[in-house]
Amino acid sequence: MKKTILYNAILSIFLLFFLVSCKNFSLKKTPTILNPSYSIYNLSGEKGYNVSFELNKENEPIYLIINKIKQPITLENKKGLQYQVNVIAETRKIENHKIQGTQQENGIVFRVNNKEVFKPVNFKLK
Repeated sequence: MKKTILYNAILSIFLLFFLVSCKNFSLKKTPTILNPSYSIYNLSGEKGYNVSFELNKENEPIYLIINKIKQPITLENKKGLQYQVNVIAETRKIENHKIQGTQQENGIVFRVNNKEVFKPVNFKLK
């Protein structure tokens, strides 16, 4: 009986160590986000955010999340390692425009080894 308890404890510690190291490994592969900032705009019936950031290495950001709005990042938003993303929060110009909401905090979702990895970001208001 003592051997079973000791075996289970060692196995549990090993599995916990394995899970923590895998999570940290995937976060290490995400790039450092430089100069994350945003500005608010309100132009003739359209409200939203102009978000800009830079990456220190080539990675594939998939989504930008700011103020509970999830916006896909396309190749049009990319200039080298710098990104400019227009996030529409409210519009009367585009008919049937759907805003994709989320409960996640502000951040960027990257594709790392065919998995989506979320990295929280503290965007600064310009």
